Formats: sequence, structure tokens, C-alpha cells
Amino acid sequence: AIAPEVDRRTVRIDEDKHGHLLKGVLVCGQCGTALTPHPAGKKRKDGKPYLYYTCTNVAKHGTKTDCGVRNIPAPAIEEIVVGVLGELGKHPEVIEQTIGTIRQGALAEIAPLKEEIAKRSKEIGDLKRREDELAKHATDPRAGGFTTSLLNQGREFAERREHLERERAVLQAQIGMKEVGLVDSEKVAAQLRAFHGLMNELSADEQKDF
Repeated sequence: AIAPEVDRRTVRIDEDKHGHLLKGVLVCGQCGTALTPHPAGKKRKDGKPYLYYTCTNVAKHGTKTDCGVRNIPAPAIEEIVVGVLGELGKHPEVIEQTIGTIRQGALAEIAPLKEEIAKRSKEIGDLKRREDELAKHATDPRAGGFTTSLLNQGREFAERREHLERERAVLQAQIGMKEVGLVDSEKVAAQLRAFHGLMNELSADEQKDF
């Protein structure tokens, strides 16, 4: 927990044994402090405690604080938030903005890949010209014998060119995968529309991640 590379928010979420869906997300609208998950002492018929989100000021200072938020029933606020997100996913403007954000992200990732492809293509072209020069030299009777060192150099050029061509093919495949997100707008819209229904099919931990 104290390791510097550990995300403290992730640690707090993992420590939530009662499964508060909005742990680490909700903030008190009156005093601005975080709303802390809080199980009540009283339990439901199934033996599980009633769950609340409690204003941190109230949790620390009790009746001494002026904050009027106090306790918010966890199931109710979680149902409202999930419902709002589900409704937002049905609005054309939200879908359009989401698709636009995905496209911007994909284009931002594609640009450096294209730069890498251009670099490799340039080097491949240079190597091919050198190979052609060596081949021309080998067939020129006036150039003298084609020495072992020139043969080795030709092999090195060919091996390096083949290696770069493989790398370029991998980069082109990565671009192809990212470009799928640029064109499949209907799939994005369908996923947004399905948000609310899908939430009900997930486990508590999966819902948090989702």
C-alpha cells in the first residue's frame, strides 16, 4: 500500500469488502469532501448490512459539522448513477462525442506508427539501392573480381532490409487494428446503448471496473 508505484485509489477500491460501486468517486455537493462508504449496524433480512455513503466531515466530526448531506443510501444513489449513464448512452449527441473521442485517440496513436513506417520505408529504399549497386558491380566485367567482403556486405544489406520489412508489416497491422475504431461507429453506439442492461449481468467487482 505504501509502495510509490501503487495507485492509492485502486488500493482503496480493492479494500471495499462491502462492494460500494461508487467508492472513491462520489463527492459531497455541500462541503466538497469525499463520500465514504459506510455499512450501518442494522442488517437486512439476508444478513447483509444496510450500505450508505457518508460525508467524510460527518464521519469525522458527527453532529459538530454543519454539512446537511449526512448519509445517502448506497443502492439508491448507485441505481440513479447507473440509470443516468445508461440514458446518456442513448442520446445521439453523446454517442457522436464518444465516437469522436475514440477517433481522436486512435488518430493520435496512428500518427507515430506512420512515422515509424516512413522511417523504415526510407531505410528499406536506401538498402535496396545499395543492393542494386552491388548487383550491378558484380555483373560489370570491368569492375574486377566480386570479393568475399562485397558478398558479405550484400547479405547484410538483404538481411537488414528483410528485418525492416517485417517490422513495417507489424506496424501496418497495428494501424489496421486501430483504424477499426475509426469506422465501426455503430458498434460503439450499440455498446453505449447496452450499458444499463449489461451492468446487471456483471459481478460487483466487474461492475466497478466497468
